[in-house]
Amino acid sequence: MPKPRHLRTIGEDHDKRTAAPGWTLSGVSRRHRDFLGGVTPLRAVGVIAVLVLGLAGCGGGDRKAYVKANATLFEQLPRFPGSGVQDETTTAYHAEESGPVDGYSTRFDLTLPPSATADAVALFYRRRLGPRWRLVENLGGSVLNFRSGKAFLSVNLENADAHMLEIAVDHEYYGKLGR
Repeated sequence: MPKPRHLRTIGEDHDKRTAAPGWTLSGVSRRHRDFLGGVTPLRAVGVIAVLVLGLAGCGGGDRKAYVKANATLFEQLPRFPGSGVQDETTTAYHAEESGPVDGYSTRFDLTLPPSATADAVALFYRRRLGPRWRLVENLGGSVLNFRSGKAFLSVNLENADAHMLEIAVDHEYYGKLGR
């Protein structure tokens, strides 16, 4: 009897229509059907769906919904006058290196107008974020980290001289990983 294969969640390196090599969402491959014997394809698909959805529900949950919530949070923030979004990058984070995803941080790279200075941008965010966002960390004046409930906001001014600003957000950062 062949050894059973371990299921892997659908990842970027797999075709999104398959859950693992040899398994399809429309049924079980002939090779595995012979191995499973009396298990019907519909039952096998149900088991696979439960496993895949269960694994996807661990930790950070649904990436698309999490990233959308981060983008919504970013859109609600004040925007420095004359700045514009150039790029958006989302990164998963884990409690343990090989553990499940615990959440996602989304970084927005913005251009600043030529007349903007790091001090002016820092002052703008300190004033405009007001009492709703509490400054929890000031890293030499070049990185300002704020908290509002479970949400995290980082304003990185290290490249302000090059007219670039980085804003990172995570709508559910606090309350995870011992924070």
